[in-house]
Amino acid sequence: MPKRRRHPNKDVEAALRAAESAGWTVEEVHHGHRWGIVRCPAGEHAVVVWSTPRDPGTLGKRVRDQVAACRHRKEATP
Repeated sequence: MPKRRRHPNKDVEAALRAAESAGWTVEEVHHGHRWGIVRCPAGEHAVVVWSTPRDPGTLGKRVRDQVAACRHRKEATP
């Protein structure tokens, strides 16, 4: 699998790396202002990542919150 490019914003990139370490996949899907999609391991949850979000801190928090709430993340498995 090719290595993905970094997100231009450091707050969003940190959230994406945290999601990847929890088992989520980050897909680069450049379409309009969309930078990509973050999906949970089971494919039930997804968060759209914008290339130039209005508030990068809020987008990063949203990604982290979705990962924390997902029952499919690596830490949740017994």
